[in-house]
Amino acid sequence: VYPWDRVNAEGYQYSSIGEAISSGSGAEEGVDSLITAIYHRFSLLGPKYTETGVGDATHPTYGFVQVINPARPKGTNAPTNIIAVYPKDGQTGIPLKFNSDEESPDPIPDKNTVGYPVSIQFSSDFSVSLTDFTISKGGVELDANILDTGTDENITIDDYAVIPYTIMDPETKYDVEFTGIVNGESFQKAWSFTTGTVPVFKASVSNLTLGVNDVGEILQFNAEGLINYGWTDGSVMNVAFANGPPRFIITGLKAGKATLTITDSANAKLEIPVTVTPTSPTFDIDIDAGWNLVSSIIGFNAEYKLNDNTKFLSVW
Repeated sequence: VYPWDRVNAEGYQYSSIGEAISSGSGAEEGVDSLITAIYHRFSLLGPKYTETGVGDATHPTYGFVQVINPARPKGTNAPTNIIAVYPKDGQTGIPLKFNSDEESPDPIPDKNTVGYPVSIQFSSDFSVSLTDFTISKGGVELDANILDTGTDENITIDDYAVIPYTIMDPETKYDVEFTGIVNGESFQKAWSFTTGTVPVFKASVSNLTLGVNDVGEILQFNAEGLINYGWTDGSVMNVAFANGPPRFIITGLKAGKATLTITDSANAKLEIPVTVTPTSPTFDIDIDAGWNLVSSIIGFNAEYKLNDNTKFLSVW
């Protein structure tokens, strides 16, 4: 199924249509991941679009799935005189890195984790010829890869990106400069942005309590590279891993305690205690319509054997 299949099914008449799909733990994380992935960013921020449609759904394997369709309705002229840069001038809290292997196609096939992509896009009324596109820190130009129509077969219009080959430093100002010939004249645009803090490897909870046969979920964030996981007592709980976002599905098997341990490629470790509680018994009592507590005294004894072989006694 293609983007135009979906919009045609809804009767949307368009001149131009695009699509970007993400999976994550929520809408904000989904948009952030798409803006980081440079080809997806080109689609979302493309100056040829004038409006956007968004759809969200929950998938059993991929978690929170978000579909974004930027578009321009039929009969609407393409925007003009637009030069869009990202990150914008003066923006702060920019991520330090981008895992290029997680985007398809891979913008830097011979690299895995690289610096955060910086982009500039021109509306169709501009004729652009690139001279240089640089990113610097403290006056020193970074070794980086430039994406444009001359170097990347996946780019067919005036979209440009510069991607540092190494992860950026936290809380650091970076300076960007794009130079070229635009509409027959020399063109230069310079801007700056500041990176954020180092992401902390963490989980959505510090501990988890659930009942026997209950199912719980633990989300994992900011892992470096591949992750490994294990747990201390397979008789107490079972653990299954799912992507999109990375999360652990915990099933309580019997009353007791166990620990889930998660490590990433940088040897950062999370240890999450899990307590599985016994399932409480339930009893049904038939009471006549005329019964009330004042006029009646009911004696009720119930003995129930719990999972840990202790007995539960209730007397009414």
